[in-house]
Amino acid sequence: MVNKILELSGFIRNKTYKQTRFIKPPNTTYAVYHDNYVSGGSDDLPLLKRRSITIELYEYMPDDEIVNRLENALNEYYPMMIDGWRKESRYYIDSENIYQTIYEFDYFEKRGE
Repeated sequence: MVNKILELSGFIRNKTYKQTRFIKPPNTTYAVYHDNYVSGGSDDLPLLKRRSITIELYEYMPDDEIVNRLENALNEYYPMMIDGWRKESRYYIDSENIYQTIYEFDYFEKRGE
């Protein structure tokens, strides 16, 4: 689901968004995501995954257009999320000369789907 959200927002896999980190970040607004999960289910069968997604949005200059596109994409997938999505305030990382905004959401995934 995270790939669909980021691509709907206009990001391009491995060019302007990637899982975990960029070794050499792009010179434009980009995103990095983290995908953690816990397995569970009934009858001692691990048929469900509760995925916890963190999207880190990096902007060299505040980019309200991409923020709006990302938030619209998150809203489109809102019905599949557990308790919606959360956003932290944009803050400036002085040592990197870049702004960062963090988004988080959880959802269930059935194994085999």
